[in-house]
Amino acid sequence: MAKEKRRTEREDNDLRGYSDDYLNESDNVVSTQECTGLIMAPPASESEAESFTDLYTIPKPENKKPNGLQKEEKENHDFQ
Repeated sequence: MAKEKRRTEREDNDLRGYSDDYLNESDNVVSTQECTGLIMAPPASESEAESFTDLYTIPKPENKKPNGLQKEEKENHDFQ
């Protein structure tokens, strides 16, 4: 009975192509944040947004209308 159980476990591992120990190896983990296209938080200022566009190939965000996510609002100097 134990021999049969070991055989089926081995067959299961062969079918999956890896053992459960493989999942615990941290060397096989790819970054969870970089190169995903995601920004941890919206840029708080114009300079921070420009820094992101310098480092990553993302379009420069335009904030013509504040949506409440930014901490710093752009001042409107309309001197007409």
